[in-house]
Amino acid sequence: MPPQEYWETIYHISLLFNTLQKRMGWEHRGPYQYYIRRQTVQGRRVRTSLGRGAVALAAAEADAQRRQAQETARATRLHLATLDRHLDEVIRRIAQLMQATLLVAGYHQHHRSEWRHRHAHLL
Repeated sequence: MPPQEYWETIYHISLLFNTLQKRMGWEHRGPYQYYIRRQTVQGRRVRTSLGRGAVALAAAEADAQRRQAQETARATRLHLATLDRHLDEVIRRIAQLMQATLLVAGYHQHHRSEWRHRHAHLL
């Protein structure tokens, strides 16, 4: 299970996302609200007004769903990266336990490759 600070970070990101989602893209001009989509086209920031009708509402909903999908994917990647770090630590510890077990059983590692049983030399 991920540490507590992971879940606190996800919680704060989701709060920020929900706050921005409610007002993101909508601009007040006089008594009306218009939906403005900002995009980067060929390295320049471009604003496109989608109006204030059904097209604007549909575009706002589509953008919100896209942002939510991106946030979910980012949170999943963060979670998987954490799991990957934990798995690497488990693998490292298993390798240490295997080495200790083989050393106690009378084996040695020959030139950092295969493990060989150490023979008693008779004189």
